[in-house]
Amino acid sequence: MKKSYRVCVACGDGRPVHTEVEAKNGAEAIDIAQSLHPSARNIHILGLSDKQPSVNHPLFDEREQAPIAPTAANVPMELLLPASLLFENRDDQIECCLRLRSEGLTHRAIATTLGIGSTTVSRWIKQYG
Repeated sequence: MKKSYRVCVACGDGRPVHTEVEAKNGAEAIDIAQSLHPSARNIHILGLSDKQPSVNHPLFDEREQAPIAPTAANVPMELLLPASLLFENRDDQIECCLRLRSEGLTHRAIATTLGIGSTTVSRWIKQYG
């Protein structure tokens, strides 16, 4: 069954495009987004869309579709964008990382929020924290 993914496509011009793509999985969603935006430099999956995909099966009544489980779609968009689009420079990114850690977030949660690797988070906390 296909799912509806929210996708952020960055072409390097500072104006990312947010779109929805129906695909079986995340890899296919990225491939479809790439085919729709051939000049894309980066493509990020932001989460599943609130919109439910249509099901074409005679035994499946669309009125009885189960709601999509809560996902990253419930998180504010600015927390899901890649860090390169959120921060003007690396120092601001490091400062935010340290602030989130002081608020008690785990390394993995900080990495997901900032769109960076958990190893980077660990290194920054060790170096600057």
